[in-house]
Amino acid sequence: MTGPGHAYRCRDECVEVAMNVPGTVAIRDSKNPDGPVLRFTPAAWADFRRALTSAPES
Repeated sequence: MTGPGHAYRCRDECVEVAMNVPGTVAIRDSKNPDGPVLRFTPAAWADFRRALTSAPES
């Protein structure tokens, strides 16, 4: 995973999200840059984010 991305501010659990490859959103653990990368389509990533932000609070 190379190029510009977004690292979300966090305390212990951090991820980087890269959207610099057309048709792909890549996510990895920012503390383990050589580790596994999850790849999603932009539509699947948008659905995932929407599900997280619209989930009812418990």
